[in-house]
Amino acid sequence: LSPPSPPPFGPVVFPGRGVWVVRGTGSGQGGCVTSPDATTFEGETIAMQCCDYSLPEGEDVCRRDVDVLRSQGIGDGTGCVANHARDLESTTWYAAQRRCAVLGLSLCDGSSETDDGASCEGKGCGYNALYLWTGIECPSPPSSPPPSPPSSPPAPPPPSRPPVPPPPSPPPPSPP
Repeated sequence: LSPPSPPPFGPVVFPGRGVWVVRGTGSGQGGCVTSPDATTFEGETIAMQCCDYSLPEGEDVCRRDVDVLRSQGIGDGTGCVANHARDLESTTWYAAQRRCAVLGLSLCDGSSETDDGASCEGKGCGYNALYLWTGIECPSPPSSPPPSPPSSPPAPPPPSRPPVPPPPSPPPPSPP
């Protein structure tokens, strides 16, 4: 029996505003990565995990550890989608997208009550302390405040007065 064919890949486009990476602790800590070729955020390697959103609501959708990887000897043998944290494989956003798609999964996007805001906290592979790729587009930058309404024109300077003549010089001294 041969393994199923991987799903066909449609075009995957890195979001124009970038992608949110999230700390695996569920703390909500994270930030925006604006390059699909990045493998680090704030000097730390970005890990990856996948989610299975085809499961019924309420079931655990997080997949840091996938049995097929272990059974086929892919990676470091732990079954972790990007190896265990002690031997972490750096991945770009595109590589993470593709790896999840090949497994019939997707990057976690925070849309399930069981994916902990896309962090999948406590789901193994030593990823809790790492930043993780998500399928969440970065929020729009805050809009600039509207320009201040025009203020009233400045008051004109006070009218100028004619120059005051200097005081008269003292009379010359009289001869003796």
